[in-house]
Amino acid sequence: MAPFYVALCHIRPRTGLTEPVMEKLVSIIKNGGGMVRKVNNSGVRPLPTEMRGKGVAEFHKFASIASVEFMANPQLAISATQQVRGFDDVIRLSLLRADELLMNAPPRPTAKTMAEGDGSASPYISRYDRAPLPPRFKGPREPRKDKPRISLVGEGAPEAAASQAQPPKEQ
Repeated sequence: MAPFYVALCHIRPRTGLTEPVMEKLVSIIKNGGGMVRKVNNSGVRPLPTEMRGKGVAEFHKFASIASVEFMANPQLAISATQQVRGFDDVIRLSLLRADELLMNAPPRPTAKTMAEGDGSASPYISRYDRAPLPPRFKGPREPRKDKPRISLVGEGAPEAAASQAQPPKEQ
């Protein structure tokens, strides 16, 4: 059985550039004997950091993100991604080898299946599975009892300043 791969592609955020790049990647995989499982176009998304383009002083804050899930031998997967990386419109292309367990994983539970409560334990942890968090604000803090507070404003401040300013009396 051939390994399962996911190719994640960041493309310049212009209209009409994503489809030709993905069609070329899919055709390379199919002509090489691989099997394409799914092609996903996520549209234009903001990037977490600026990515450098192939041009001089070219930086991108947004990119059109698409992914291809496919099964192929390792040589085909590497050569296909290297060919697509050569396109000027491709900012970054990542090839990820997915685990074979990913293909056999149970489907994610939906709101309907969770509401039905069929009794089967879900392999995914939901936000309802953990204990509630304590409240963040508990009110004003109590003053510390082990350290006395020194106040420069208010009661006792002039006496403290006066006693520090005068030299000790000679006897």
